[in-house]
Amino acid sequence: MAANAILIGIDPGPETSGVVVYRAGGSPKVIEAHAKLDLEGVRKVLHGYPAWSSVALIERVSAGAVSGKHILQTAEVVGRLMEYFETRNFTYHTLYRREVLKALGVGSGASKDALVRQVVLELHPEGTGTKKNPGPLYGVSTHAWQALGLCCAHALRNDLYTETT
Repeated sequence: MAANAILIGIDPGPETSGVVVYRAGGSPKVIEAHAKLDLEGVRKVLHGYPAWSSVALIERVSAGAVSGKHILQTAEVVGRLMEYFETRNFTYHTLYRREVLKALGVGSGASKDALVRQVVLELHPEGTGTKKNPGPLYGVSTHAWQALGLCCAHALRNDLYTETT
């Protein structure tokens, strides 16, 4: 993958998803972040990026002993996104939550979401910054942190932080 490839992380939910568009090579930076987008909103974001220079990452749900309505609806959203990527010849990867946590070095802890956010912030010491002086993670909030965690996990697994643009 080229260093200037764009990573699009999607933390799916049954009704809304967190989405982050991220550049990992060179100077890592969030290009855009959305905490809650419906499926049509996710597609609109994806439509703005060419398939030949972008890689989409979707968090895949795991079924447990008791999988409820929420898990099943989220799995349907993942399937619809996968179908969308395939019709656009878009490169995409699905990652289970445990794969993301392992890549980020997140072990046990009370709140995995908080630990993912902490690791992502450690990877980007300049942080979010402010409106007047935005940092590389400016605009990331709530579910977008988990979407960004997907991007960072992929970048770490593929040595994208060592590449330059």
